[in-house]
Amino acid sequence: RADFMREAQEQRDSEWLREVMTPGERAGNLPDDTEKLLQRGTEYLHASAACAKKCIRAGRRKQAGLHRKGKRAFRMAYAMLMIATANLVAGMEGIRARDVVEPCNYKQAIRSEHRRFWQDAIKTELKNIDDHDIWDWVNLPPGRKPIDTTWAFRAKPNATGFIDKLKARLCARGFRQIYGIDFTETHAPVTTIAAWRAAVAECARRGLKIDIWDVSGAYLNSELIEDIYVKPPEGMVVPEGCEGMVLKLKKALYGLKQAGRAWNQKLRNFLLECGFEQSQADHSMFYKTRKVKGQTHVIRLNVHVDDSFTT
Repeated sequence: RADFMREAQEQRDSEWLREVMTPGERAGNLPDDTEKLLQRGTEYLHASAACAKKCIRAGRRKQAGLHRKGKRAFRMAYAMLMIATANLVAGMEGIRARDVVEPCNYKQAIRSEHRRFWQDAIKTELKNIDDHDIWDWVNLPPGRKPIDTTWAFRAKPNATGFIDKLKARLCARGFRQIYGIDFTETHAPVTTIAAWRAAVAECARRGLKIDIWDVSGAYLNSELIEDIYVKPPEGMVVPEGCEGMVLKLKKALYGLKQAGRAWNQKLRNFLLECGFEQSQADHSMFYKTRKVKGQTHVIRLNVHVDDSFTT
């Protein structure tokens, strides 16, 4: 936690972040509340993404400034999110992740030895879903059956085997979906192992840079075309006036049969808008060619669900 506090203080001194900082952050006072840290970290992440989009379409002179600003904003977001993560596991230092019993359901979580931490993880997941605007409260239409949900819990280790964070994921029980009503198409392409190996081999031969990354909460960004209704999850406070109502999904939840396909289409459309081209040999490989100072530069992405191998 102290390391990331120093990282945040270093980014605070950057003139590139002055316009997105609050007065308190400029004075060196970071939020203590975990939810506020998560909120501000998300806002810095959006600011970094906005700089990246502008950088793609900007001229050569403006790109360097936008790149520095976006990099600073991303590092600030990362620091704040890591401080929030440290807050979530405060009091569990020195405990190895393998020694924590992972609950099988919500009832086990609230009765477990570490129930306070699991409850914080549930609140964080529900807030993340609320921030993504996943659902609306509606009355269940006649003839429809809502899908129930379940909680998945995991103690994620860091590089040394100790607890990095306790994570809770809300999942729909997709096996209860009915074909033709709750879903139709489910196929989502992923990159082939041959294309992946070829990309690694070419990077090794030419000395190219490699980056591997994943999208956090990818499925929560994917719009649905079907009308899907779910029951309120355990641990969720039902707003006043919504008793007896169900939740209509606007975006995908983990566990839905069409969630992978919806995310793939979302990512594909975004990359095409950013100027990437889709390979005809491997539909999960995207590339973009650009000339800079007379030299041809190529960016290539091999996508496997929410993970990407970038060269």
